[in-house]
Amino acid sequence: MKNYIGPGSTMQIAVGSARSSGDVVVENECIGVVAEDATTTQVPVMHIEGVFRLAKATGVINAGDLVDWDVSAANVVKGITPATGDVENFGLAMETVVSGATYINVKLLPGFGTFN
Repeated sequence: MKNYIGPGSTMQIAVGSARSSGDVVVENECIGVVAEDATTTQVPVMHIEGVFRLAKATGVINAGDLVDWDVSAANVVKGITPATGDVENFGLAMETVVSGATYINVKLLPGFGTFN
């Protein structure tokens, strides 16, 4: 097909500050995970699809739950009371984790989150 560009699982977007590989970035109407370290002048490649191990807030999350991204706390939470910049329903929990767990595997759901 002559107009096929690629799978669309990554993109580059200016984020305006230094970022480390694995950082979650919310920019414009996009949420993604930075692929490589980037300085303030670089435009990092972000994964906008896939499963990632992300920091998690306190609370039980069950496999299959839609999860939210708390921007100020920089972690995954279930049932957020959204503040400006938070993203509701950005991903799907791929496992059940207990309240004290600090990480969770999340599948990003591109185009599914609600940006506040």
